[in-house]
Amino acid sequence: MKRIIRTARDYAILLAIMTTISATSCRTQDSSEIELTQQTEPTKLSAEIRLARVTRAVQTVRVELVEIVNSVLGTNYSTIADEMIFSSDLLADESDMINIFNKIRIQFGLNISVEDREIIITFGDLVDYVTEHSVSIPSLPSNPNIQIFEKIQGIISEQMDIPISLICVHSNLRNDFGMDSLDFIEFIMELEREFGIEIPDEYAAKIITVEDCWAYIESRN
Repeated sequence: MKRIIRTARDYAILLAIMTTISATSCRTQDSSEIELTQQTEPTKLSAEIRLARVTRAVQTVRVELVEIVNSVLGTNYSTIADEMIFSSDLLADESDMINIFNKIRIQFGLNISVEDREIIITFGDLVDYVTEHSVSIPSLPSNPNIQIFEKIQGIISEQMDIPISLICVHSNLRNDFGMDSLDFIEFIMELEREFGIEIPDEYAAKIITVEDCWAYIESRN
């Protein structure tokens, strides 16, 4: 049974996260992936983590930028090809581009200079620029603390009634485990209680995978 959210902070987290969840996405778990608990070579683990982080970062930024473009242009693209030119393919005029850049400043905290705006011609240019300059997901060390991962597994398993064996480093909390907004808030609160930390709302809103949680907790220890 879900706990009743009692504090003002919990309500604030809910509102912040619900406005971001619809704009976030990540690859789901592939059945061919080797479970983290079965990996014994630090180099293999490190490579898997780097691949997951890069994939997640690019996909998340891409989805959020599609939403921004749709909101400014009044379109309904589910995806936008990298080679699409803003002026000719997307029919974005100078005013539209200013609005797009303003929304990026608000959503990503990224102020794109006038000089840099001139080199952003295609949607792919925009994705590359925002990914390079705004994604700040903590990196896991080459030999991360496996006990932290196991505790995260335990929290997810108990909360969502999912076998430990199905909870891997690349697992997507929403897509793979079916977490809704309230489940996710309860999960964040359990992490804070378990590890004695506070996860800022702006970071909580960007947590997509198990690895995101693990990386943040590692960065606080």
